[in-house]
Amino acid sequence: MICYFDPARVEAFARAVAQHLPEKFEVQKVRQEVGGSGFVLVNGDERIALVHRTYGERDNDRISFKGLPLDVDLSNSRCLGRMGSTTTAALTRSPKAVASQIIRNLLPHYRAQLEGQRSSEAERKARKARRSAEAERVAALLPGGGHVSGGTDRFYDHELVTSDGPSGKASLAIYANRDGLSYTLSFGQDDAFCADLIELLRKHSSR
Repeated sequence: MICYFDPARVEAFARAVAQHLPEKFEVQKVRQEVGGSGFVLVNGDERIALVHRTYGERDNDRISFKGLPLDVDLSNSRCLGRMGSTTTAALTRSPKAVASQIIRNLLPHYRAQLEGQRSSEAERKARKARRSAEAERVAALLPGGGHVSGGTDRFYDHELVTSDGPSGKASLAIYANRDGLSYTLSFGQDDAFCADLIELLRKHSSR
């Protein structure tokens, strides 16, 4: 983050703008990695940071209002560096006019962004629930089956089911996406098991 020239002035401006916003936004001070402070307008999940995106913006007495994502941690000293929807205004402009600009130009895009993030998070939790339920079901059917909850295989979250076989442990990774469930099987060298598996795949593919 680019430090403010006059933090007290920016804080006072943020508080004045907040008074003209329709919801009850409060000003929160956050610590930044460069040693200075930043200010954020906070209303529940909605967090709008006051930042200088460039040195030219700071030198020209302008400030950007940037909507921060749902998962931002305001205790993290780099939190104001996260990407988000923005609108820029002069610090010399009236707080009421700037609030109107935020309502018109920033909040609709920012709230749509947050809604998309909420939808993605709900979908992620639903996939997790489907994977877990399937893992429990499969583990109950296998000899010595066990469910190892959670994990990431490269870029994909999965549930892992393990089972004791004649050639050691076998494992089944279960993935979920919008199209349903998929599986990856790993097992020790066992020619008979491999032959049975190939035959099963052949039958399945011929349907």
